[in-house]
Amino acid sequence: MQRKLLVPLLLISFLLIAATLPTKKPIRWNFNDYTKLTYDYRQSISTDMSFMGGKQQSLMTAKLLVKIKDKEFADVLFTDIQSIGMSKDSLGNYVATDTTSMPNTILFQDLKPDGTIDGHIQQSSVMLARTLFPITNKKMKVGDTVGLKMSMPFNIFGSAINVKGFNHVTYVGSENGFEKLNTVIDVSDYTIPEEINQDYLCYLKGNSRFSFDADKGLFKEGTINLNLGMGTTITDSTMVKKTTNMMMDMDTEINFKLMKAE
Repeated sequence: MQRKLLVPLLLISFLLIAATLPTKKPIRWNFNDYTKLTYDYRQSISTDMSFMGGKQQSLMTAKLLVKIKDKEFADVLFTDIQSIGMSKDSLGNYVATDTTSMPNTILFQDLKPDGTIDGHIQQSSVMLARTLFPITNKKMKVGDTVGLKMSMPFNIFGSAINVKGFNHVTYVGSENGFEKLNTVIDVSDYTIPEEINQDYLCYLKGNSRFSFDADKGLFKEGTINLNLGMGTTITDSTMVKKTTNMMMDMDTEINFKLMKAE
């Protein structure tokens, strides 16, 4: 009887110990062994602006390149961009109506292996980098969470509002040799000066899932879901505040997957 109990008890102990072990390597880019990483990229956007005629949908496909310049820096860019227009058919379903090729675009430059960006750049670029590629630069145990600071500028009818928050990155375990990362994005912290007699709404929230190859130092794939809301109330000529429909609600889904590592 004791021998029969010993094996499952040892197995349980091993699993408990394994769950407390950190990743073998930090969640960090490897720019030493590659010159270019090519990802297949798809993005769908649904925008609801009732004051502008209701919902609009669009799709974009592209190649997302991490172009490595040396062991310290890489540029991130889109190539082969296709913008796909959508409209409702007679049944009310959105269907593709036209496709437009767009010029190649630089998203941000001088990305470092630790996930930061060198030099003085716009906060929106930092935020984009931490959304697409949430590098923690740490060894992580299951359940560990790292908060990556974010700051996003909103311009709402001429008012510039700086909204702050975090992308909270949690290590959920290893699967098929890849580290699994889940994130929760909440950028909704802001203040409005008391001299401004309008109420504003501005936030970016979402969640994402990633597979990261810690041995090779690169992302294998990722899925990102974002919801952005922004708008304001307005004051009419009699100085009576009333809520209008000057609001925008945008849902974005991003999927990317590694195609080639060179």
